[in-house]
Amino acid sequence: MTLISILTWIFFGCAAALWSKSRGRSPLAWFFIGAVFGIFGLILLFFLPAVVPQAKEVDEEIMEMKPAVQEEFLPASDWFYLNEKKNSCGPVGMREMKELWGKGSLTNRSWVWHESIVDWKRIDSVQNLIQTLESL
Repeated sequence: MTLISILTWIFFGCAAALWSKSRGRSPLAWFFIGAVFGIFGLILLFFLPAVVPQAKEVDEEIMEMKPAVQEEFLPASDWFYLNEKKNSCGPVGMREMKELWGKGSLTNRSWVWHESIVDWKRIDSVQNLIQTLESL
């Protein structure tokens, strides 16, 4: 009986930790929440919104010096972008991104984020995103 309880705790802890990482939350904290609360911890994680990283102050000169690292583009519906006042906007789908691109609200120097990307990136550093926006 004790072995089954321990395995159940570990299972729910690992499940919560793995899922929390994709939702932008702390895997270590959610491991313990999942282990202690079991299925209720997973249900709570399901209903909590995904965490969008806060936009950092970006020094444009420093970014110009860094070589652009290409992140892989994954077409998805939940994209966020920084407007001209550096406020986070979204989520928007690819259709809305295309409209913003066509209006000039988004340029190759705009900052975007998606849950598959670790941190905010400029559009020109997300592989194939510009080509996708121009081809839609």
